[in-house]
Amino acid sequence: MNLGGRFDAWVVRGPFTAADLARYRVIYAASALLLLPRPEGLSQLPAFLWKPPLGPFSW
Repeated sequence: MNLGGRFDAWVVRGPFTAADLARYRVIYAASALLLLPRPEGLSQLPAFLWKPPLGPFSW
């Protein structure tokens, strides 16, 4: 059974305990750190994206 199938079986199985959700959070965070693209490309974005317009969002 592949990883997607195991996840689907876990979701369908039923009520989740706090330990189940804690395991899911740890696995999700680890996979996000390993699989998401690196943030080096953010430094090449134009400067106007980093300066918010005047108003409540500039705080």
